[in-house]
Amino acid sequence: RARKRREAEQRQRLAPLRAAIERAEAALAALGAELAAVEARLGEPELHVPGRRAELLELLERQGALRRRVGEAEESWLAASETLETAQREAGA
Repeated sequence: RARKRREAEQRQRLAPLRAAIERAEAALAALGAELAAVEARLGEPELHVPGRRAELLELLERQGALRRRVGEAEESWLAASETLETAQREAGA
């Protein structure tokens, strides 16, 4: 009975970390899809003509911003995952 209570308490303590991992994964998926769409547009030959320079520059800026946000989301995911692993390891010790 005490073991089940400890396990339930551990699940409760780890729930915020699991939620942070899920949020980071969802952000990565959404940002990845948006980045793929921007990069697909950047690959369109008709975009690379003098009359569409402003649009091209805007897309390049958006691509850079998305890449930064993907990096930030990856760092958040990694930090939460490592913290969860450490907490699980310590709880099991």
